[in-house]
Amino acid sequence: MVRSIKPATSLVIAFLASILVVLSVPFVASAGSSALTTRGVTATSALWSVVARPVGATTTRGALAIDWSLNNTTSSAFVELVNVGTVDLAGQSFTVTTVPSTGNSKKVPSLTFEACVNGSWDIATSTCSGTITVMGSVSSGTFASPVGLSTGRILGIRITSSEGPGANFRSTINATVSRTQIRPGSTINT
Repeated sequence: MVRSIKPATSLVIAFLASILVVLSVPFVASAGSSALTTRGVTATSALWSVVARPVGATTTRGALAIDWSLNNTTSSAFVELVNVGTVDLAGQSFTVTTVPSTGNSKKVPSLTFEACVNGSWDIATSTCSGTITVMGSVSSGTFASPVGLSTGRILGIRITSSEGPGANFRSTINATVSRTQIRPGSTINT
């Protein structure tokens, strides 16, 4: 047996259903846009990057070259490491290539990297006003340093050659950061 629905009841049901549809569409759209504007959430990518540069120089990308033959009075060079990324770092890595300047086959010197943590280097006296922390040593190759660096901060580094002043070598230094060297607690959207 088929029941017939009275026309007035059908109209009431259709009217109520259409009101629910009409009211739910603007509500969903409104809820979506207010959630975005209320929270202020923006999707950005994290950038982890460091640059080694001469003390006081403008930050540029690329490797830093040190010609040790120009240092006739000291076997140390002073550079700065700048965190140009958007996250704090727990460390960084250095890739160093040292070659003789004139092509002779002399053994390349070992280079020791030391950071002046919570202070700055006095280049004239080669002293640190903070704490000296050894970052690593290498002749040519790569090493990882555990010295952290906050976003936008500069870290003074003394690089000392095992050869005496005026050594006939050239070193190219590239500073890099991997994802594993990001300071714990940094928020990264992937």
